[in-house]
Amino acid sequence: MKYQAYQINIIAEKVLEEDLIALLEEAGAKGYSIFEAGGNSSLHLHPAQHASIIDALHLMKIEVIVKDPQKAEQIAEQITQEFFDTQPGIVSLSEVWIFRPQKF
Repeated sequence: MKYQAYQINIIAEKVLEEDLIALLEEAGAKGYSIFEAGGNSSLHLHPAQHASIIDALHLMKIEVIVKDPQKAEQIAEQITQEFFDTQPGIVSLSEVWIFRPQKF
């Protein structure tokens, strides 16, 4: 049986990782996944595979799934306001289907 949930995707510089995770945990997210990211933006190219001295400026993607739509929206808005008014980053929210609702 499948259940509706909400996925928050966050793309940000790695330097924000600890602060973003702290916010997610304080907001009650039960878990998250972190991926190395890359791409192209209006600012410049962000290679996914990198050899650099400044690892903190590389991109990462954090995925979080929550069951409650209000909680998902609140988390997404809080991240946008606290981090991305002054830092580059993307937050998106999508409806998804999950099969083990007790995990979220």
